[in-house]
Amino acid sequence: MRVLLLFLVLGLSAPAHSDLSKTIAALSAKINTQPSAELYYQRALEYRALREKNHTLEDLRQALKLDPGFQEAQFALAEELGKSDEALRLAVQLANGPGKTQTTYRSILLLIRIHRLREEYPEALEICQRLAEKTRNRQQDDSELDLLHAEILLDLKRPAEATTVLRNAWKRTGSIVARNNWIDAALTAEQTEETLPLIEHELQTSRLRSSWLIRRARALLVLKQARAARADLHSALLEINSRLNPRQPDLTLVSDRGLIHALMGNPGLAKRDLATLQKSFLPPSSYRLLNDQLDRSR
Repeated sequence: MRVLLLFLVLGLSAPAHSDLSKTIAALSAKINTQPSAELYYQRALEYRALREKNHTLEDLRQALKLDPGFQEAQFALAEELGKSDEALRLAVQLANGPGKTQTTYRSILLLIRIHRLREEYPEALEICQRLAEKTRNRQQDDSELDLLHAEILLDLKRPAEATTVLRNAWKRTGSIVARNNWIDAALTAEQTEETLPLIEHELQTSRLRSSWLIRRARALLVLKQARAARADLHSALLEINSRLNPRQPDLTLVSDRGLIHALMGNPGLAKRDLATLQKSFLPPSSYRLLNDQLDRSR
């Protein structure tokens, strides 16, 4: 999943596309000679990197036809099928099937994600909380579970609870991702006392400042300091525009730019950036703040 997101954020360059096509051709030659579940699975991953969904599904199904118990292909198929009934059935099967502790943990995370994709948030939250309770005292990094738990709480418009989950995750693991997500959730919950000093520190030490300028602007808006917030948003916009490549824009920067426009009261420009993001394959959670800000502005 992380590799796929990297492709989506950065875009596929022509050489990368060519390399993937060569790999597919080599795998196809081997499949024609001596087909195996592993070869079909490997080719499915290459097709997925190229966003060729039909070929990806065909190869994953063929892999499972040859080896019905091939768990990696089962996981990949469920992920590729997204919010469909078939994906849910497959995730339930994986979660209830025999396997090692780590495989069971992974399959339950998959089940939670699919419920969330289907917008079945109460079901996703219930399973998430049960899993969190079960793994609370284990020597296991639950960062992925914590982030997913917080995302579901944000889906349910419960930012204060999401803030608690993320703050605890950051304190327990030291994860920068958890910390940054905590700051964003805390600002949504209009909590600035703990977050503003951290934001100020990052602004003093970071070379690229736009995301932190946006965070400080959000905090300043909570504190009713609109003029200072607008100055920060203007500075962030200047930096983002200087970094954006029009031919192959970094979608994280597009998301930040859209949020700036929304916070500055320019919904037309914000919606244009949102439309670009919605046409991409990025998960909606990556531009949640933009969506939420536009909803509040209506």
